[in-house]
Amino acid sequence: MNTIAIRTTFILISIPCHLPGGEIDTELGTFPGGKSAKDGIILPSQHSPQRWSLSAGPILRHIGDVSFRTGISPNNIPNLFGVDTFTEPPGIGPLGATANRTYDDGFVNIGAGTPGTGLTTFWGHNNATQVQGGNMVYSRAGGERRDVTMRDSAAVTGWSDDAGWEAGPFLELTYTLDIAPNLSAGIAINFSSVNIGGSQGGLNTLSQFQQLDVYAVTAVDTYSLGGIVPPNAPFVGSFAGPGPLINNIPDSRAFPETLASTTTAQFVDSVRDDLALDLHTLGIGGNVNWMPRPQLLLAAQIGVALNLADWKAQRDELITQSNNGGPAGVFSRRTVRSDAREIIAGVYAQGNFAWILNDRWAIQGFARYDWNEELDGSVGPSSFDVDLSGWSVGAGARLSF
Repeated sequence: MNTIAIRTTFILISIPCHLPGGEIDTELGTFPGGKSAKDGIILPSQHSPQRWSLSAGPILRHIGDVSFRTGISPNNIPNLFGVDTFTEPPGIGPLGATANRTYDDGFVNIGAGTPGTGLTTFWGHNNATQVQGGNMVYSRAGGERRDVTMRDSAAVTGWSDDAGWEAGPFLELTYTLDIAPNLSAGIAINFSSVNIGGSQGGLNTLSQFQQLDVYAVTAVDTYSLGGIVPPNAPFVGSFAGPGPLINNIPDSRAFPETLASTTTAQFVDSVRDDLALDLHTLGIGGNVNWMPRPQLLLAAQIGVALNLADWKAQRDELITQSNNGGPAGVFSRRTVRSDAREIIAGVYAQGNFAWILNDRWAIQGFARYDWNEELDGSVGPSSFDVDLSGWSVGAGARLSF
């Protein structure tokens, strides 16, 4: 007698029988649970392919540089020292007209004959040294010259910062249909969110140096004696005379000076730029799955991405003042803030792999590249742009249903 064995996933049926022409044995084996084949044959269950899958896990995203163009701080620095000034010593009178003139070492006043002749007998001197080569020389201190120097330096600066790898959540929903053995295709919707930032301090855009030099000024007036021999010093002439005559108006005047003091002030700004960016990305694309092995799934995606860029920027300006080379103190401080929400479009390509644990669960990883438009904005006199293109990698769990 020959035996024919029939195997399925769930049962083993053994049917004894004779060779052709013999009697068939109708006795069948039993199924698990004690049921007899006579009670009815249970066929293997047939499951429909899983169409939907939901994936979740962390993402690491690396975008391009955060670049700032740091503009010049507003110049609200006052002029501490005013303008250049010159003050003659008092009492010496003008060069272009007759006057009573008082010096530290004598005088030359208007005499009785001055209105008609320009000459005067009403003069005097204190020292013999004032007689110099046929001239009488007088001096008077008390004048001042203030010399103000200002030097400005202003230039736009800038900086760039690699945003680095930033972590955040990643979700993806896919729907696929079989198009060939071990091959399916469909759509994928994914979402990710990361926080990106950049900051730089100690930026210098403005400096100003102010200096005040104060000079002590002395007036030196020279009168020609016209060949007369002056009386010995000290000498004091009279209004009406008689006496030696000299001109009431000096033949020449000079203002020798000596530096009395110097005061300086140095102003320097220090700028800090900060940017905080929350980047939320929604991707919609086509998805193709391939299963080269029963437990391995490879997928490729390409699609469009919509990025919601929610950014806040801040610029802090500090101007310090240092007098006469001393320690710097705060002169002024200003903070400017700016924020906005913008939608930025792009495209992406993504590759996935999944290791299937059972008919519902799998673990997966992916790599992705996004090509996006740049984000740009401004805060005060500073402006920035962010290159939103870059790589992403991630891993997580996948549920099929």
